[in-house]
Amino acid sequence: MTTKEIKALFPIEVEITKEDRNKALASGGLHKLGEILLKQNLPEELHESLFWGLSIGSIEGVLLRTFYKERVKGKLEDIPIYLDENFTGDKIKFELR
Repeated sequence: MTTKEIKALFPIEVEITKEDRNKALASGGLHKLGEILLKQNLPEELHESLFWGLSIGSIEGVLLRTFYKERVKGKLEDIPIYLDENFTGDKIKFELR
C-alpha cells in the first residue's frame, strides 16, 4: 500500500473487548493491546511493517498515536493514552501524528 492509502485508513476507532485484553495477556501482557487491536483492524499486508509502543507507533513510515486533550496551565495539550495494564477504557482511537 502507498503512504496515501495507509493514511486514508485513519483515524480508526476500536471497541475493546475482554477477548482483546485476554489475547494481549496471552501474548505477553496488556502492553501488547495496541498492536493486537491494530492488526485486527488493518489489512494483513500491513502487519509485518507495524510497530506499536504504548501510545505511538508507525506503519511503513506513517506515524500513529493515541491521545486525549487536557487543559494544562490554561493551554490545551495532547496527552498520550498508554495502552497497558493501566488503561481501562472500552474504546480507543488510533490517529495520525
